[in-house]
Amino acid sequence: MIRFTSTQLRPVLSQKGGMQRLLILEKNLGIYIRVPNDKKPGEWLKAWAVGCNPSTDENWSENADALIAEEVLNEHHDLFMTPVNKHSSGMTVKKETHPP
Repeated sequence: MIRFTSTQLRPVLSQKGGMQRLLILEKNLGIYIRVPNDKKPGEWLKAWAVGCNPSTDENWSENADALIAEEVLNEHHDLFMTPVNKHSSGMTVKKETHPP
């Protein structure tokens, strides 16, 4: 399962209009969600998936490949990510995979 912590997501989602922005899930050098950085035009804010940050995680490349390959490539599942507003815990992201 691809997991993003609230610590990683908070800077990405807390920009002005952050909850209405298009989030781009990308697998390049690791796995991350990116959005334009309002404070630095032309640059991106990134929320790294757990275990997939080349700056902090030793086996980031293997982890990123395994996470994508397991459910999406090998099991042929689609990836769904949905914002969910839970009154008790606030806004979160629900991620699940389903066969097509």
